[in-house]
Amino acid sequence: MGGAGAHGSGDLFLAFATGNRVPSTEEDGDPVTLAARTLSDAHISPLFWAAIEATEEAIVNALLSARTMVGRDGHTAHALPHDRLADVMARYRA
Repeated sequence: MGGAGAHGSGDLFLAFATGNRVPSTEEDGDPVTLAARTLSDAHISPLFWAAIEATEEAIVNALLSARTMVGRDGHTAHALPHDRLADVMARYRA
């Protein structure tokens, strides 16, 4: 948590959408080129932030859903105490 990204940050971002229409292909009628509508670079940074926030939420959800477990050879992995995690996040989160 605490990652950041924006257009030009060097991160790789792949998106798949259904906004472009691809013509159906026939045996002899495949087009050589296709036109595509894309989001301009000036407006792509919010997509980076949305991906960051969704990933951060998934991390927090995973931390909170973990339960104390005893594994091989009696090794214990303790669950995080939810109240303490909430306190730490409230104190240090910008």
